[in-house]
Amino acid sequence: MSQITHSLVGYDRNTERVAEEFDVPEAALPRAKQLARVLDDDPEAIRCYSLEAAGARELAALLGAKIDPDRNDYFLEGFAPAATGLEIIGRRSGTARG
Repeated sequence: MSQITHSLVGYDRNTERVAEEFDVPEAALPRAKQLARVLDDDPEAIRCYSLEAAGARELAALLGAKIDPDRNDYFLEGFAPAATGLEIIGRRSGTARG
C-alpha cells in the first residue's frame, strides 16, 4: 500500500483558492487516474492532474460527493507524507497541503 493519498480538489475560478476537497480512496483510484489521464511516468499519481468537468462529475459521483463544476476547476492531486519531501508536488498552487 502506497503512502501517497489522493484528493479531488476544486479551486474557485475567481480566487484560485481551494473551495472543495474530497479524499479519493484506494478502491476509486484506478478510475480517478483514468479520468485525470495520469501519465505513465507517474504510476503513483503524485502530481496534480486537471479534470474536465465531465470527469470531475464522474469522479465526484463515484465518491458520493456534490461538486460545482460551473464555479470551480477540479484536479486529482496526490500527496505524500512530509517526511518524504514530496508533499509540495501535488498542490496546484505550489503550496503544501494544509
